[in-house]
Amino acid sequence: GCKNCLNDTHSTSKCSSKWHCRFCKLRHNSMLCLKFLDSNSKPDGTSNTNSSHSSDSSINNSDPNVSLATYDVSETQVILGTAYADILDSRGIFQRVRLVVDSASQYSYIAQRCLTRLGLRMKKVTRKISCLGGTMYEGAKGIVSCTLRPKNSRSVNLITEAVVIKNITSFLPNIPIPPKIWRKYLSFELADPKFFEPSSIDFLVGADLFSDVLTGSIETIGENMPKLFSSIFGFIVIGKFNDPQPTTIPTSLFSMGGGDNLNFELEKFWNIENVSDVNTQNPDDVLAEEFFKNNHYRLPCGRYAVRLPFKNPDHIPDLSTSTSTSLKRFHNLELKLRRNPELMSQYSDFMKEYVDLDHMEPTSNKSKYVIPHHGVTKEDRNKLKLRVVFDASCTTVNGSLNDHLLIGEPLQNDVKNILINFRAHKIVFVTDAVKMYRQIMVDPLDRPYQHIYWRFSLNDHLQLYELKTLTYGLGCAPHIALRVLQQLCHDEGSNFPLASKVISRDVYIDDLVTGSDTIEHAIDLLRQVIGLMERGGFSLSKWASNSQQLLDEIPAELKDVSSVQLALDDTSLKILGLQWDPQTDVFSFKIKPPEKIVYTKRAILSTVARIFDPIGFLSPSVLLMKGFIQELWKQKLGWDQTIPQSLISSWTDLMDQIPLLSQLEIPGFICADQPYEYQIVGFCDASNKGYCASIYVRIIKESKIVVNLLTAKTKLAPVKSTTCPHLELCGAHLLAKLYKSLSSFLQLLPGTSQTPMFFTDSSIVLGWINTPTFKLKVFGANRVTEIIEITSTSTWHHVEGLWNPSDCGSRGIPPKDLIEHDLWGRGPPWLSLPMNEWPQSPIQYKRDLPELKNESFGPALLTSSALPHLIDRMSHFSSYNKLLRVTALIIRVIRNRKSPTLKITGPLTFSEIHAAFITCVKLVQLHGFFSGNLKNAPKVMEDYASLKPFLDSTELLRVGGRLENANITTSHKHQILLPTKSHFSILLIDFYHQEYLSTLQARSKWTKSVVNAKEGDLVLLKMKDVPPLQWPMGRIVDTSPGKDGSVRVVSIKTPTSVYSRTVANVVPLLPLQSQPYDN
Repeated sequence: GCKNCLNDTHSTSKCSSKWHCRFCKLRHNSMLCLKFLDSNSKPDGTSNTNSSHSSDSSINNSDPNVSLATYDVSETQVILGTAYADILDSRGIFQRVRLVVDSASQYSYIAQRCLTRLGLRMKKVTRKISCLGGTMYEGAKGIVSCTLRPKNSRSVNLITEAVVIKNITSFLPNIPIPPKIWRKYLSFELADPKFFEPSSIDFLVGADLFSDVLTGSIETIGENMPKLFSSIFGFIVIGKFNDPQPTTIPTSLFSMGGGDNLNFELEKFWNIENVSDVNTQNPDDVLAEEFFKNNHYRLPCGRYAVRLPFKNPDHIPDLSTSTSTSLKRFHNLELKLRRNPELMSQYSDFMKEYVDLDHMEPTSNKSKYVIPHHGVTKEDRNKLKLRVVFDASCTTVNGSLNDHLLIGEPLQNDVKNILINFRAHKIVFVTDAVKMYRQIMVDPLDRPYQHIYWRFSLNDHLQLYELKTLTYGLGCAPHIALRVLQQLCHDEGSNFPLASKVISRDVYIDDLVTGSDTIEHAIDLLRQVIGLMERGGFSLSKWASNSQQLLDEIPAELKDVSSVQLALDDTSLKILGLQWDPQTDVFSFKIKPPEKIVYTKRAILSTVARIFDPIGFLSPSVLLMKGFIQELWKQKLGWDQTIPQSLISSWTDLMDQIPLLSQLEIPGFICADQPYEYQIVGFCDASNKGYCASIYVRIIKESKIVVNLLTAKTKLAPVKSTTCPHLELCGAHLLAKLYKSLSSFLQLLPGTSQTPMFFTDSSIVLGWINTPTFKLKVFGANRVTEIIEITSTSTWHHVEGLWNPSDCGSRGIPPKDLIEHDLWGRGPPWLSLPMNEWPQSPIQYKRDLPELKNESFGPALLTSSALPHLIDRMSHFSSYNKLLRVTALIIRVIRNRKSPTLKITGPLTFSEIHAAFITCVKLVQLHGFFSGNLKNAPKVMEDYASLKPFLDSTELLRVGGRLENANITTSHKHQILLPTKSHFSILLIDFYHQEYLSTLQARSKWTKSVVNAKEGDLVLLKMKDVPPLQWPMGRIVDTSPGKDGSVRVVSIKTPTSVYSRTVANVVPLLPLQSQPYDN
């Protein structure tokens, strides 16, 4: 047999498994490794139970802590101590759980399924679990606060924070205990009365609770027998015993190690790289919206007041136990502030401002929740900047405040769309809402949930303050703030129509980035924005514009030192993550390499994640960096392991070139003075590195055409190899979605739109797009369907790879080449020419396309001269319904022109659509059968004589036959004859295939009820290679229902033995069932 995968059907040399020993890397199973056996066994063969444990009790320690309880494969078996206890659920009710006690585990653990059953709220914390041999399990979900008590006592409560993992261990005990052993323990009050029966584990009591659980006494039953340890749960059975049938499955329990801090930056980086999709609405978001509508109101000054959106307002759990945690954290904060006078001064100024603005006040009200707070500092231009953070996620016994609040739907607009919209305006301005959250009042009934501790001096008494405004530490705060802006636009929008529109479209959190085409319209818009925001109690600051005349219109009381004046030498500022110079109206980047390059996966990932490029100007260079990260994953390097020397030089070269990206300048305004025309042109391409989609906008004014890169996206190719046509199709799919995301930008352009054009250098992709989707395999059909839903097949064309700018993005460009790469920045040079001067590709679609379901013909591209004009126009449609409706509209227009006094208006009627169908069929038959002339009818009748064709009264070619005397309609008797390779025929078949064919076959498995097997049923056991008349008969003695209540496995007793079988391998006899078990 094979020593590597332990399969007896082949030898080790012929093993195809990619796995090997994780200790010595040789081709044998890890359990057979001598190094493993030597490190885990003493010379006499007994189990090595020594473990090293960290003394650090902080659950946030980043160092891995290894702890292990295990037993070896031998005739001596070990029972791990189990017990039953009660644990408090989210409703305040105690539920029974089975737990295991392990003093070698540094922390307590809870299984995911148990957490779901209890309904407790988990705080996400990324942690690793150190397993046997030092391997790391990265499946920790988070931590949760738990309250345990003995099952028969209410006087003792154990409170701890448990780590949430998917599964703690296998069933314990992992083998049944012989009756001759467990019967000796039944006279004691056991913590687990059925400790001898294998069952699942819900909770692991670690060293954090171990000393509180055991009470000290130990009872011995006999030599080589498990001992009884007294505990608050009862006697726990722990120890070894001799078993003549040893198990081969060792049981291990583990502890937790530190996690990584790159999650936020990495998630932010990949989110920017994705094209926004519309998400399905969360039911909680609907509740949050209804709550806001019913519980907001306006104060006499115009400000809005809101209630906190609790998930269950009628039953809010007691969260007052946060007082002790908040007090402890405040004292720690004070110690930190005392060591840093500058930080102390800024922190006090922040709190003083809070009080002076009447946003908080001392209170004597009883606290329902006390929010801890701390400071986050950042060096900016040699100055220390402080941001105070309120932590409403601080947990109590009943969870945190955020756990019980409805977060609400994310209402912020996409940064990419806001920046692209910004480029459509000639006159632009940006501004910021001053302390936006704190302009929204919280109802006095909910303010007790917003208490904090503070004092301005150590000589002062510690004071409890109440926050009166919306606090930005609450999970619901972003939703409420933006929802208030929406409500303001709804309430006051009729008086400020221009401002209402831009605030709904161009606001990101508290930043407004917008503009207009003329200075007059921009001034009007600015005044409306100021007026509308003042109605809601919001003030604006940090003004900037590319027009000094517009800045002069800002009221004096709204100007501050942070407002940008164009007379200054350095006018650049940061808007939504990009540098923008109002004086020159150009975007740029400020990208600096790390002061010291560290060649580890952690440092490299951190560097790449800090590159913020939402529009995609830097996509070719970013793709190289993403590919470098992918290569590090392929190398399977540790987070802090130095990368190979071959990669160090490549990364150093990239870091040396990164500052050059700061030289890249992108024009802000990309349109022109009216009137003008515009056209969207997209390109896509793929390589073995990745695929790219880029979109350019052509502005056509008189005889001048200006082209600019509008947006771009890149994606890495999957690690698992895939075909080049598949990647090319993914690129086309990405381009279609990117074009769809530009809808708001296109609505802003006042010019006349020309038909968009999309280019790919893959003839196979063009063939797939022009092929009915039912002929494509799943991968292609799904993507082509979405492509043709967004774009028209007639807008897709072929381009030579030499002129495809997306080729740059799919292969990557070093920063030194990107800054002056005209093909990427402006597109191919012929985009600046009129369309009739563009190069024409001679490509022809092939009949033998890959990824088709069958050998049927592929779409053929014929020249316009080979087809009548109307037939040619039909081939441009990808929808059967759309073709009929357009034809019906054309017929209506012709009729209305012929009879102006009898014009037909309104929606299309059924008779009009039917007439369009008849017209299309006539045209198709005239071209496909009669070669454009009905005089060829005799030859057609002769060619299809077996079908007995004839022309009816409307000159439609129909099939004759034996149904002439049947009592059915004429259309059913004599069906219409259509040519096989007609585009209209394909559309018709595709339409009826999607509309009706899926409903023709009954799925009894999904529609009929399933009869469950039950104990006592008489059945036959299906046996392979045995005739059915010789199948053994038996009776069901036990069933194993699943979570859905359906029985899928049964135990059957026959005269000779007891068998376990799936219901699919059982034939029911008595009592008679209405149908088999496995239907």
